[in-house]
Amino acid sequence: MSAPRLPPPEDYVTPFTDHVYAVKHGVELRLRVWPSASPDPAPWVLWSHGGAWLFGLHEDPTAWVVPGFHARGYHVVSFTYRYAPIANIEDILTDGRDAHAWCVAHLPNLLRVDIERYVLAGDSAGGHLATTLAQLVSPPPRAVLSDHGLVDLADAHYDTLRFSGSYTGEFGPEEIEAAIQDRDYTRAFASVPEETRAKWPLGEVRRAFHAPRVQYGRREQLQADVKTALAERGAWVAAVLHPERFSSSEQLKAYARKWSPLHMLDAAPSYPPTFFIHGEADNIVPTAQSRAFAAKLRARGVAVGGHYEPGEGHCYDEKFTSPNVEGYTRCVVACLDFIGAHVART
Repeated sequence: MSAPRLPPPEDYVTPFTDHVYAVKHGVELRLRVWPSASPDPAPWVLWSHGGAWLFGLHEDPTAWVVPGFHARGYHVVSFTYRYAPIANIEDILTDGRDAHAWCVAHLPNLLRVDIERYVLAGDSAGGHLATTLAQLVSPPPRAVLSDHGLVDLADAHYDTLRFSGSYTGEFGPEEIEAAIQDRDYTRAFASVPEETRAKWPLGEVRRAFHAPRVQYGRREQLQADVKTALAERGAWVAAVLHPERFSSSEQLKAYARKWSPLHMLDAAPSYPPTFFIHGEADNIVPTAQSRAFAAKLRARGVAVGGHYEPGEGHCYDEKFTSPNVEGYTRCVVACLDFIGAHVART
């Protein structure tokens, strides 16, 4: 959950450059590069944002990510991807692979970068992308950050989890249902502000994140109502799997396991060192998912680090808007130290 405020524009580290890494069915897929000030070839981070695969802004990474990694000399790249329910998990992972490939091909022309020293990182649904892409891309990352990452799509937790959204739009049940069933890729979204951002005037959102392309009109409101409807049904995870393609719940579960990094790991020849951030009171992505993934990695001899904060909920680290916030050192500094040790030039 993002902090319920808009940052002043100076909170978002500049300079940056914006790029289109792909156009699919007429939908632009963009990424933002925040360059390091390091005079030497620097490592880089590829960040995938959260939002239940249904919403989010790539211009709005978790509050500490850009300043925290910049302080350690990293370039930071954040990318967008097409959202469910139009796109499915394979479409979204393909977008992630394409963003990674664009970076490998083009960052050396833009920056002083050590292209093989990089980190895959993301929060929530973006944590799923990071931990899955680590098993799909080459060269592999030196380290992975799973920030409240959803690593088991087949978790029985999602068979019963329901929560109420705050959107009530102008759309009737038939329009919402039609949007849930829509598979027209020309209408896919790759940018929709979440609730705490959409409550603010659009001009303020654009100014805060230096993002003049952000829209919040009738179509985006419909996507928000789709997200609310799916959440109330407990179907937001299923939506990214396109359940209509399967004739039984067993087939759907098997497909969910196929694209769950926790289960993919069983067949992976290797995996990078990984750090986990998770609030112990997270009721959206159970902490048990991170712990199970970490246990599998340790059993394989992979270096693992983590910070599990008692009493905190989903994506609680959004509160770390500066190093002065209580808990920053034990969470963020510990994470950056772990990653730095494994990304260091060898």
